[in-house]
Amino acid sequence: MEIDVLNQPLPVSRAADGGPPGRGAGRAAPLGDRAALLRAHATLSAGCRFMASDAAASGDAPRPLQGVHARMVGNRFRELDLFLSVMIGEVALVLGYPDPDGRKLRLFNTPNKLRRLRPVIALAQCPEARLRAIGRVGACLRHCEGQVHRAEMGQDVLIAHGEEHVLPPPPAAAAKRLHLSSRTISAIAGFYRSIGDELLARTLGAGAPT
Repeated sequence: MEIDVLNQPLPVSRAADGGPPGRGAGRAAPLGDRAALLRAHATLSAGCRFMASDAAASGDAPRPLQGVHARMVGNRFRELDLFLSVMIGEVALVLGYPDPDGRKLRLFNTPNKLRRLRPVIALAQCPEARLRAIGRVGACLRHCEGQVHRAEMGQDVLIAHGEEHVLPPPPAAAAKRLHLSSRTISAIAGFYRSIGDELLARTLGAGAPT
């Protein structure tokens, strides 16, 4: 699932007559379109399904991640975050976020993009802290191959899972190597999909232009 979305441009707002921005004075310029939003949502959903399906093929017991496997899982977390980031950009364009071509919004990471969208769309959940924890877990997997260098990483794994008050902390013997279960990986995939589904439902239910 190595899909490069880092350099995917967000669609630029154009005048109602199809010309460049600024033309067609007196007519409303469409800020985005539902088709692009639906494509972004479909991409995110497919990525989440792939990750959950792949995780289901493994056992439920937490296992140490290292080497190539650690980097692969970390890259998949990063891809889901990028897919969500692209979708947030499409939501901003459809809802008329005060940044018509999305250039400024692209400067922010995914949690901060969601925070900046609150004036125009508010999610039932507040996912920023969990997204940041997933980001730290993914960075440990990608850059350190699962080798833990922060005492707080165990708590980050619990937050990333979404049940930090239910799951026990990892055993002391595992403190130097990041352990993830297939259940945690599936929970992370489900979390990203839930954000995408809510963004889509709230955007299309907000009277967005066709």
